[in-house]
Amino acid sequence: MGTTSLWKFFKCGGLATSHYYCPQNTTCRKECSEFCADCIQLSVESGLSPLSKCGKYDVYTQVDDGYYFPQIELLEQFVNGYPNATF
Repeated sequence: MGTTSLWKFFKCGGLATSHYYCPQNTTCRKECSEFCADCIQLSVESGLSPLSKCGKYDVYTQVDDGYYFPQIELLEQFVNGYPNATF
């Protein structure tokens, strides 16, 4: 099972779900979206928890952009910022 399958599963269950794109406005379509990796980097550079500037989602199924992998590089910030999250 890949990240797209997880995205579809949680979206079907009615959860606000992000996959790769993390627009601030959840009604925004891909063409006006920003990559999750970018907003995570902006959040951390601003001294905030990694997902602070990445919209209001219940589930983030892929947060890297294929070049930058915040789920690996910022693992400590994720664990500290979201101690009750499941990774």
